[in-house]
Amino acid sequence: MPKVIIIILNWNGFNDTRECLGSLKQIDYSNYEIMVVDNGSTDGSREMIGRDFPYVKLIKNNENLGFAKGNNIGIEEAMKRGTDYILLLNNDVVVDPRFLIELIAVAGSDEKIGMANPKIYYYDKPDVIWSAGTKFNRIFKSFDERGKGEIDKGQFSKMKDVNGLTGCAMLIRKEVIRKTGFFNEDYFRVAEDSEYSIRVKRAGYRVAFVPASVIWHKVASSSGGEGAPQNIYYSNRNTLYLVKDFYPFSLPFVLVKYYLKYFFLNVLGQKAKAQAVIDAVQDFRHNKKGKLEKY
Repeated sequence: MPKVIIIILNWNGFNDTRECLGSLKQIDYSNYEIMVVDNGSTDGSREMIGRDFPYVKLIKNNENLGFAKGNNIGIEEAMKRGTDYILLLNNDVVVDPRFLIELIAVAGSDEKIGMANPKIYYYDKPDVIWSAGTKFNRIFKSFDERGKGEIDKGQFSKMKDVNGLTGCAMLIRKEVIRKTGFFNEDYFRVAEDSEYSIRVKRAGYRVAFVPASVIWHKVASSSGGEGAPQNIYYSNRNTLYLVKDFYPFSLPFVLVKYYLKYFFLNVLGQKAKAQAVIDAVQDFRHNKKGKLEKY
């Protein structure tokens, strides 16, 4: 079995992390290590992880560095320790016992498969799909979850090459990291997985969705839910940077879309969400990157 280092990012989420680590104890795979990168938690997470899971390698950051930089620190350490694959795993998931062996079976079948994702269900709706890989919206130049909100009736039962993957559970071949580098830390969080997927595919690797591998996801549990203003802000701002970097001719069209989105959210009385959208656009226009204190 190839060696896998599993990296879990934690930020004030010990209860979720504990449940995730508990589910990993049951997996049908032996050659793996677990690394928890704590992003400056203040809820006692690092002390409780050290106490309850002494076999876990714990990295302690002094502040919340976001998804991109937090995981980059873990990836750098994993590469130093030696591994064949790195698996990024959200702390708010639970895994099926065979999830990792199924991912490795597909990834190992072709050295051109650079990354792989499992089928991801909602934690509180275990037969409803959250992600079956991501698809590329050619009009708005965005990446959307395949199958999101659909009851699983077998419509996503075949392994498929997809446009991109979600960082919720991303298996990465070590050669991919050596060739394409790490996550873009300017993004802080949200859309960095889409940006990375583009780079990996442009480097000539396949990106695979593996339906036989299954996990359940609580979805944005550490950031107030998918529709929270902070998630809207980073999603919109970072998508604009992604479009600027990879599809610059589409940028004016996407900006118009966001101005219209701001208008309609205001009409609907969703002031906080509307403000997040216009803040994202204005900060993009002023080239503000990384973490913003307001969000």
